[in-house]
Amino acid sequence: MLFRAGLVGGTTPLVITRVAAIVEAAVFDAVNGIDRRYTPIHVLPAGPAGASRDAAAVQAAYATLVQLYPPQKSTLDARLAVSLTSIHARESSAALASGIAWGQTVADAILAWRSTDGFIPPPLPFLGGTGVGMWRPTPPALAPSVGRSVCS
Repeated sequence: MLFRAGLVGGTTPLVITRVAAIVEAAVFDAVNGIDRRYTPIHVLPAGPAGASRDAAAVQAAYATLVQLYPPQKSTLDARLAVSLTSIHARESSAALASGIAWGQTVADAILAWRSTDGFIPPPLPFLGGTGVGMWRPTPPALAPSVGRSVCS
């Protein structure tokens, strides 16, 4: 779901790394907040006992992706519905509801945290230079770089 959304959204390779970090941090902290087995990435593990880990993970991924790719909301809504239906077949309504609520809480916290990471707006393309040792666009596309290299 993550990389499909990025592909449909025309996300550059540089930006997709940030998107993946946001989504995966939310999913990890959502599940870990219920299991409480590992050091959290950002959100303290305070998920409700008995909450569905699967529902929390699905909701965290969905909520972050909808925020990052609002034009894809209807597609993401459909995928969320399929996932939650599958989970509901295995878990109680109460576990599902508390997992969804916790996943949303974590997604909101991760999105708020990453909103101050200096990446919005995304960096402008690096066009290179003509100096010795500077990166230059290469044929046939002569396209800009997706980000500044360490050498430039």
